[in-house]
Amino acid sequence: MNTKSKIKNFLSSHLKMTISLALLSFLTVILKIANPIIIKFLVTASINTFKDGTDNKILIIVLTASMGVVTVATFAIDMLRNRKTIQLGNELTVNLRNQAYSTVIKAELYEVKKFEKEDLCNTIVDETNKIGNKYISNHIVKIIFLSTLVLAFVITMMVLNPLFGFITAVTLPLFYILTKFIGKFGKKLENKLNNNVSKQDEILHNNFDQLKMIKIRNGVAKQESEYEEVSNEGKKLYTKNLFVQNTNNTMISTLFVDILWFAIFLCSCIWLVGNNDNYNIGNIVSCIVLTPQIYVSFKNLVDTYLDNPMINESYEKLDKIYAIRQESRSESVPSLEEVHSLKFNTVSFDYASYGLEGKMKLDNIDFEVKKGEKLGILGLSGSGKTTIADLISKIIRPKQGNVLINNCDINKLKTDYLRDIVTYVPQDFQLFDGTIEQNIIYPLVLDEYKYNDALNKCRLKDLIFSLPKRDESTINEANLKPNEIQKISLANAFYKDSPIMILDEATSKLDSSSETEILNEIYKLKNKITIIISNRIYNLAKCDKVMIISEGKVVEYGKTDELLQNPKSSFYRMLNENHTIRKIV
Repeated sequence: MNTKSKIKNFLSSHLKMTISLALLSFLTVILKIANPIIIKFLVTASINTFKDGTDNKILIIVLTASMGVVTVATFAIDMLRNRKTIQLGNELTVNLRNQAYSTVIKAELYEVKKFEKEDLCNTIVDETNKIGNKYISNHIVKIIFLSTLVLAFVITMMVLNPLFGFITAVTLPLFYILTKFIGKFGKKLENKLNNNVSKQDEILHNNFDQLKMIKIRNGVAKQESEYEEVSNEGKKLYTKNLFVQNTNNTMISTLFVDILWFAIFLCSCIWLVGNNDNYNIGNIVSCIVLTPQIYVSFKNLVDTYLDNPMINESYEKLDKIYAIRQESRSESVPSLEEVHSLKFNTVSFDYASYGLEGKMKLDNIDFEVKKGEKLGILGLSGSGKTTIADLISKIIRPKQGNVLINNCDINKLKTDYLRDIVTYVPQDFQLFDGTIEQNIIYPLVLDEYKYNDALNKCRLKDLIFSLPKRDESTINEANLKPNEIQKISLANAFYKDSPIMILDEATSKLDSSSETEILNEIYKLKNKITIIISNRIYNLAKCDKVMIISEGKVVEYGKTDELLQNPKSSFYRMLNENHTIRKIV
């Protein structure tokens, strides 16, 4: 669905808001015309009383009171109309922005990587603002209203006195002072709004940097919620800021100009009474009152322009984002009763399908891991080990073959459910902004027992007790070392406690003692499917099965005890050759 279709859907779903804006606009126009008409009758009644001695006191009082009521009503209704206009544009902006953000965060990772991160972030923030707040609210709606208002003013003046030429005289000092006063308050709101926009931009940059981590830790819903909260805060600030600006313009058109011109030209009308009986003083005064309003309204209309090339460019940029291929396509299976097997069925993969050349391919990978089993995958860097982990977590999809859980193709499983049941800890694990505690439980809520159990298993309590704020210390405050980051990543895996756990070089930065302790905790895990990916052969000796891959192909696969009893097996030879250095190089 492209941007224009999304705008149509938004307007159709917000029909009540659109109709109320139209009614408020119509009522504002009627009220703005009403005052000059009342003034005409008021002046006529006053002159008749002055010249003929006619008793029009009650009529004059009623007309004067009516003028006051209409003036106040005009001000109030115009305020409501302005607010509704701002709200419509801002709601549309936030709607488009949130949809664009959700599209990106739920899209296939390598489809997102085809875009420059800076361009992606700027498009989401800037182009949605141009369409909703600027184009729709400040251009389209404004032009329709001002065109109607100017036309109504001109028709009214022609009815009052076709021969009357409008008077142009503008006094700006008082207007400038008033604008300056309101502008100071508006500047404070604008600064808050700019800070909010910067915060939104920061969230976009950080989360798109860590998009893979968000996906494999199943934090999409949490990140959407956090971004929506910040963008809604920005919506409120934007409404207040623009409301103050529009208040200034409305005060001028409904109060300042009307009162100023009425006072000046009422004196002129009184003078004309004694000098020319043929003047229709009421009509003249009404036209005089209308003159500055026509000027102000027409000037605002002229100042409002439509930049079609600009807005078409915004449409095109957003359309590219909305068209990004999504992960959640063809998902017909919401969940499974339990997880009892994971299988690769003749799986091949080529990064060329994502426009990436030169990266390792996978060719006809077959293996199966059942509940309670641990599979060790051994290979040099670049052999395709991480690609296997990415396939299981649906970061990428096979070119051919199937990845099956319980004989169900994972492409048919709901993505958020899949990442609930799969915990994937990569070597390059990235922590999010926030506290140590928040990173360990992300994206879940705190469970004290599970939290302390994860700390104990990963030997993190000494680190936490060494910090002034304990686990409430932020990642920046803690100034963590690479091995401490890995311990937190593993603690997150233990806390999540998913039925499938994938560890991709997850202990590579730990010292030998810590690595052994944490691996022993992993080997103690029961009723799980565990895959340990490493280029350190000694890490895999306790696994139930071992698979050795090289250049994207399976070199050897089998039960560990059988391979260790076979002197001809690659695993047997490699383990014996490296028992002293304990590492494959």
